[in-house]
Order: sequence, then structure tokens, then C-alpha cells
Amino acid sequence: MGHSDHGYPFAGAAVRIPGLDATARHIGVMQRKIDQLLELRDGAWAQLLSATARGYADGLIDALDLAEALADMKASYGAGYTVLWNQHMPYKASQVPHRAAAVVRSRPNAPYGSWAGNWPHVTEDAYPARGVPVVYVLFDHLNRPAYVGSTDHFVARMKAHRKDLRKGAISRWTAYRCADREAAYVLEEKLLAEHKPYLNRRTTR
Repeated sequence: MGHSDHGYPFAGAAVRIPGLDATARHIGVMQRKIDQLLELRDGAWAQLLSATARGYADGLIDALDLAEALADMKASYGAGYTVLWNQHMPYKASQVPHRAAAVVRSRPNAPYGSWAGNWPHVTEDAYPARGVPVVYVLFDHLNRPAYVGSTDHFVARMKAHRKDLRKGAISRWTAYRCADREAAYVLEEKLLAEHKPYLNRRTTR
């Protein structure tokens, strides 16, 4: 219901019912105070969300942290929280769970900060995120190193291999994180010399 020109609801009715005019005016005063508090609340949330967005842009927090922040806001703010969130954050509220899930999937699941999984169902396991330089080893069903390579876009590279390798040729994989692409090239050369994988066309650069 809207407010009257006098600033409180039911103004016309109140003046016609003895004893209600003061009550209606009191309701109007309280509503104005509530509106002021809500405006202050939204301003405080806007500052907090903007600071959180900057932290994400600077790499201080990740999408999993955004998911926690979103859950906190939902519990504290209540209905309509997504409007303010979407105005200030890098991802819409509906996208955050998917981003957070990607963070969890990209966490190493093998010793020494490495990843390991089954072939060809790479995306069903934890795997290196895009932009992370790795050296990977593909193993056949006899657990022999069949191929060694390096990439900073692991999933795309594995999809490319699926087109090149016959079904059943590979059964699992391991990927080792490297500081940068140059470090990956060094480790790749080392593993090529060590394993001599039979699917590599050449074993040295």
C-alpha cells in the first residue's frame, strides 16, 4: 500500500475514525525511519560488495570466497539481495555456484600438488584450471607412460588428444603443476628422457 500526502497510511480513514489519527501519524514516522535505515543498510552493503569485488579482481579471494559471501548476504539481507549483488559483483548471483564448483574441481587431488584422473573422463575428476601451466603424462592400460606433453589449457589439450588417440589406448593421466611455461618445458624434457613414451614422435625438443 502507498503512503498518503500526509506521509502515513490510511490518512483519510484515520481522520474519520476517532483516536486513530495519532496512531496513523506514528506509523508514518516509523516507516520513514525504516526507509532511512534501509537506505543506510544498502549503502553499507554496496561498500562491502565493491571491496569484495576489488579483492577478487586483485586475486586476493577466489570464486569459492564469493560463494561464501553470497551465502552470508542471503542470510543477512533477505529478499531482494540479488539485485544489489548483481550491481556490484563481477558475476551475477546465479553464476557464483558454478564458478565456485570450478574452483573446487581445479584443486590438486594427488600428492605434491599434482592432479590425477581417468581417461577419457577428464572433466569428471579434479583437473588443472585454464591458465595453469602443467606437464602431463598419459598412461596406457598396462600403466606404461605412453605420452608426455605440456600445456596451460589442460582440458582443451585432453579434448584434442581424444581425437588423436584410439579408444582404449590410454587409461589414466597425471599432471604436474609448474611455476611457468619455461619451467614446464624443463620438466617436460626431463620426463621425456626418463619415460621415453612411445606415442611421442620425438623425445627431445
